[in-house]
Amino acid sequence: MEVECEYSEKCPHCGCTDEECLTKIDHCFTTGEDEYERELYLYHCRKCGVIYGSDV
Repeated sequence: MEVECEYSEKCPHCGCTDEECLTKIDHCFTTGEDEYERELYLYHCRKCGVIYGSDV
């Protein structure tokens, strides 16, 4: 089963949705509880400084 990896439109910390503010900085592969390997993107929110991972 393919897992779609897309741009995450919202910072989970401050709720910022500005594309200029949310920067994709890296990606890695992680294995979820279902044992499927999925790509995890790391985003940096310039507004609040949080770095978060998103696989959606």
